Amino acid sequence: MIWQYQLFMILMPFAGAAILVCILTSWKWRFTPKGKYFVASQFCAFGFLIFNTLELVTTSPSLTIFFMKLSFVFLTLIPPIWLLFSLQYIGMPLHKISWSFFVIPIITIALTWANESLHWFWTGYEFIPIRGMLAIKTEYGFWFTINALYSHTILISVSVILLLYFSNFPKVFRNQTKLLFYGITLPVLWNFISILRIFPIHKDFSPIALAVPAITFTYSLIHYRLFDLAPVSRSSVLEHLQDGVVIIDSLYQILDINQTARQLLHLEETDPIGTELECLFPDWRTLKENGEFSKEHKYKMSLDGKPHQYTLTSSPHQEGMILVFRDVTETEKLIRDIQSLAALDSLTDLYNRRHFFELAERTFEQAVRYRRQLSVLLIDIDHFKLINDKHGHQKGDEVLCAISGFCKERLRKADVLARYGGDELILLLPETNLPQAYVLAERLRQESHKLPFTGKKGAFQITLSIGVSCLCIPEPAISLEALIDHADQALYQAKRDGRNQVAKWE
Repeated sequence: MIWQYQLFMILMPFAGAAILVCILTSWKWRFTPKGKYFVASQFCAFGFLIFNTLELVTTSPSLTIFFMKLSFVFLTLIPPIWLLFSLQYIGMPLHKISWSFFVIPIITIALTWANESLHWFWTGYEFIPIRGMLAIKTEYGFWFTINALYSHTILISVSVILLLYFSNFPKVFRNQTKLLFYGITLPVLWNFISILRIFPIHKDFSPIALAVPAITFTYSLIHYRLFDLAPVSRSSVLEHLQDGVVIIDSLYQILDINQTARQLLHLEETDPIGTELECLFPDWRTLKENGEFSKEHKYKMSLDGKPHQYTLTSSPHQEGMILVFRDVTETEKLIRDIQSLAALDSLTDLYNRRHFFELAERTFEQAVRYRRQLSVLLIDIDHFKLINDKHGHQKGDEVLCAISGFCKERLRKADVLARYGGDELILLLPETNLPQAYVLAERLRQESHKLPFTGKKGAFQITLSIGVSCLCIPEPAISLEALIDHADQALYQAKRDGRNQVAKWE
């Protein structure tokens, strides 16, 4: 029996060093969604190892119990943290209910410290002096069994999650997922064996076993760039693109490459991941020095003795750059898609203020040049602050989204609707004179009042105040800003006159 404790003390520094290296390697990702749970899990593993060791080396029974309880604080938190990490790893969003996984661990921690009164976690202790060390043998209470079942259920769930998603991952992520699976599963099996006392092992080596995930995790961090890209996001996006995509880090090393890029560059039989970008594009340094690497560029190279030409575009990401290969048609489509995403307001899905002015300036210039009618509506939800105060900001957001969708459904394809700021919407109406714009504004005001809403304090309705202005021909040329200002003044006139009405600038 003595040799087991001596072996533990020999292995402990190596296990501690492995966990510390893992913490230090992952430290820079501690504020990322996956990284914070990863670092927390390794911190708990290190705490469990340290206090389990102190429990052994102290010669005071009271200190032995104290350190044993501290070690269980860290051990109990590891399973739910690993579960949250695995959910983030596969790309699943976490909800408030996710924190319910910590209910049993928190109760367990409380019961360990109240054990002298309740004896629910341990029913008894036996101290065994061993050559300057003091081992402790415990008898399990009923809550120990509950916590063990809960913890192992959580850990088995983590392994099952990784297995279920394994087949959906591309090769590079299968390798790192395999390491994560082994790193989590092996300590679980050892801990399960220790609890059941299947073998005549008196000293629990579970703290040492936690060095296994530390080693596999560190290898995944270094070799597979564990936190660079979510596997599910990568699988669902890159592999469904018809364009070739290569992802590189800040040192121009290849992090990932999709199947289309492999086909375009004739790499079906080789794996360039982890190599320099120069392996794919021998002249990339010249492009970078000439400033062509940061913009769309037609790239020529020879493959298998035949000349090839690609359209290469690049865009930055957190750790480096994304390179995309495509023909001109696909390039234009992707640029439009990216611009569309950048142009939308995240809440209402309308154009944002910046993109509105980009569209409005072009439309305004055309209206002036060709002497066309052009109208502007500024739409304000009456007493919007009162809705937020009375029914909550979430309900206020729902109202704003509902009004946005309501207005959008009643417009022509050429009309431009955007969120102007706060609860204000702005509407640009090409080929529309002032009477026509006024009629539309009145229709929006009247019909919006019929929309039903239900909040914390019952059902309610909303009203709109709308200001209308028009670039009427013939008239002296004015600026777009002046046209919007006229609509703004008309809106304030509608508010001064009692709200729930349309006012026009004349």
